[in-house]
Amino acid sequence: MTKTEKDPGAAAALAESPPEWLARLRADPGPAALGITWLDPGDIRADGGADETVFDGIMYSRATREYIDRHRPHMVRVASGPGYVGGFGLEHEAAWYVDTRDPDRPLLAPNVSYPPFLWIPAEEASTEGMRRAMEGLFPSTKPVRATLPKTSRGFMGYADRMRVPNVYSGEFVPIDGLELDRYYTMNTFTEGCRGAAILDRGTGDGHPDLFEEGALWDDEDDEDYEEEEDGDE
Repeated sequence: MTKTEKDPGAAAALAESPPEWLARLRADPGPAALGITWLDPGDIRADGGADETVFDGIMYSRATREYIDRHRPHMVRVASGPGYVGGFGLEHEAAWYVDTRDPDRPLLAPNVSYPPFLWIPAEEASTEGMRRAMEGLFPSTKPVRATLPKTSRGFMGYADRMRVPNVYSGEFVPIDGLELDRYYTMNTFTEGCRGAAILDRGTGDGHPDLFEEGALWDDEDDEDYEEEEDGDE
């Protein structure tokens, strides 16, 4: 874990003299309907002075660490939410920040562990702007796997030119199926999901709308799981 430096003065200055849009949105019921809770000035100051650590491990290069060190001190958290359940059934909460160098709009972090280069800027400082920033992460209608409309493919680059950190040594190695799979599995920001194993047995809590009941886990699997647990004891 590496400590990230904050600038308490930036938080104090913003709490003392917030941008016009922040005062306006605090009085607007729209963000609350999206699950967003505003921090009051005292909480903004307290958050700005609190220590923050980043699990760097194998996930960051020197360039990404330098980016965090350069930009994070100027970012002040002004709101939290909505909450959600991520991979392995872990509970998370989104966070909203203001860049005090350019405080014209809020920035959405999927949770406080995400670095600034993965935050999503709202198109405008309004309820609608915040809603649009949330769309990809918090769709108004939860997707059902069987009815997802399309498959998207991305191009990372040429295999002989790509490198990823080895998950054990941190050394950059040529990309191949194994190294990419390891990196994806260990990456904090890919919300690792191992199918039905992360679901609460019998209820499907965690991802209730992604899998039809019994499609990936049935009573027989549950009995096998309980037998394995008894054996471990």
